[in-house]
Amino acid sequence: MTIRTDISDAYIAIGRNGEDYARFGGDTSGQLAGFRNVLINGGFDIVQRGEYFTTGGYSFDRWFLYNPTNSVVSRIDVGATYGSKALSIYVSNATNIGSIEQPIENDKCRFLAGKKATLSFWCSASASGGTITAAIFKNSTKDSLNTGVWNQIGTKSVSVLGLQKIILTVDIPADGSAEGLMPIISWSNLTSGATSYIWNVQLEEGSIATKFENRPIGIELALCQRYLPAWSALGANQTIATGMCYSTTNAIINLPFKVTPRVSPTGLSYIGGMAILNAGASGVNISSVASFNNASMEVLQMICQVAAGLVAGNSTTLLGTNLTILANGCEL
Repeated sequence: MTIRTDISDAYIAIGRNGEDYARFGGDTSGQLAGFRNVLINGGFDIVQRGEYFTTGGYSFDRWFLYNPTNSVVSRIDVGATYGSKALSIYVSNATNIGSIEQPIENDKCRFLAGKKATLSFWCSASASGGTITAAIFKNSTKDSLNTGVWNQIGTKSVSVLGLQKIILTVDIPADGSAEGLMPIISWSNLTSGATSYIWNVQLEEGSIATKFENRPIGIELALCQRYLPAWSALGANQTIATGMCYSTTNAIINLPFKVTPRVSPTGLSYIGGMAILNAGASGVNISSVASFNNASMEVLQMICQVAAGLVAGNSTTLLGTNLTILANGCEL
């Protein structure tokens, strides 16, 4: 248990392990109401794209992986040690860099304008050496990762040692220059052959780094699917959706969204087995390939092509075997 003071903000805080549990005085921010974490999937629970990445791009739900040089980034379960899932960074060369970043939609961050905001997360490593850096960037252009200019508001770097909590508090401008916000966690020159871990990433209003908010997994998944709609089959020949055959080789399949997407998707990708139930011969599955046709804010429509055997005008069913279908184009 620790008691600390901050003269500039005129408060006394009581906490433990870098987390304030109570604050007295002029600054009593950091309340523990629900949805105080502005970030989505800060615990890396949702991994609809997969758990293992070596190249840049959107990776773990809502997280963009940037330039992972000599770095293998994966999601692992460290519950036995820290009671959480974590981002794992294994580096194969002493010259290594990379970062993860989450651009935040304007509707989720504009309330922070003119206020303090605190970014916090835990990290550890199997061997000391190198640097982990926390930073918060702003952009006058909202709702986009790749347009406008990202300018740094604040940063904090630490040497990679044992278990530690990194906390960065900044003042968010209210002059229109922070229509978009993006926390970035980067690494550089980690010890070759070592593995570093990052978990429980949180961005919240105020100058207190409160205990990480563990939202119900179903809520976190729904929040993620606003940006990455997905459909899946975890077994063999499981029903995914229905549609209609329009020739002997093609069928249109309609995939209703479970959560309204941020914007209409512009494409799709999938991994796993896919089949069309032949309505003209009950119980016969025909291997198929799929392509994006169109999408609204309610439904994604795809075309499944088979070699032969469908009956034009008949209804049909899309079956999946260990299948994941992702709707692309909804991220910032």
